[in-house]
Amino acid sequence: MELLMAGSSHQGARPKLMVDLDSTGASARVSQGKTVPGWDAWLIKFAGVDETRDAPNLEQMYMDLARMASIEVEDTKLMMVGKRIGFATRRYDRPPGSRVLCHTLGGLTHQSHRDAIDFDYAMVAQVMRRLAMHADHLAQGYRRAVFNAVMGVRDDHVKNFAFILDQNGEWRPTPAYDLTLTGGQNGYHTMTYAGSAAAEPAHTDLLRLAEAYGLEVTSATQIIEEVQDAVAGWEPIAKACEVSASSVKAVRDQFKRSHAAMKGS
Repeated sequence: MELLMAGSSHQGARPKLMVDLDSTGASARVSQGKTVPGWDAWLIKFAGVDETRDAPNLEQMYMDLARMASIEVEDTKLMMVGKRIGFATRRYDRPPGSRVLCHTLGGLTHQSHRDAIDFDYAMVAQVMRRLAMHADHLAQGYRRAVFNAVMGVRDDHVKNFAFILDQNGEWRPTPAYDLTLTGGQNGYHTMTYAGSAAAEPAHTDLLRLAEAYGLEVTSATQIIEEVQDAVAGWEPIAKACEVSASSVKAVRDQFKRSHAAMKGS
């Protein structure tokens, strides 16, 4: 435990550890920069002081649902560190034996996540186009926007979107991260949806946003339906992740709000 705590970081809203895990996941050590064969770099996050104790469990549930919704995410799992439960995710920016070039949306646009309060999901698409990303990457970006709307991921600021330069010299979105239910400022998403001022994006907002991602209405509608269908069976996932009753209620309330917004548009 003391060895692991030496690798802790105070960056972000939660306390976290940066560790290397062996291929079995049974052994851990403080990250030493580049990983060696047989070891992978992981990040373990714990509940913050202003969060419920099951915050790691809730994030694991959201990542599981994102996978089910065909959103690219890294390997994740719940881990016990001492007597604390942590949410662990493999680091996409630390492949074995090397590092990769990554930029957050905020870094590319020179925007602070504390100041960029007028950013829109359409602007994310504009940056992706400037980086010459493929159509399937744009579709993935749109799918993430839909997931965030349906699932109430309101901490959607410019540091929570990032891009990676692959070995072919082409940019692509990183795996999605920091996906969990958040209240947002006064109940609003940090980013707007195609200029909408609504706290809960409507179906028409998502369809209007699709144009920025180069999607026809039929393709956008299919993605919206796929995401909604994928997350509809969330309750067994919540149970498997041991999400608390209070957090289950919060997620259920979120579904009621997003469903009403989608249906009422």
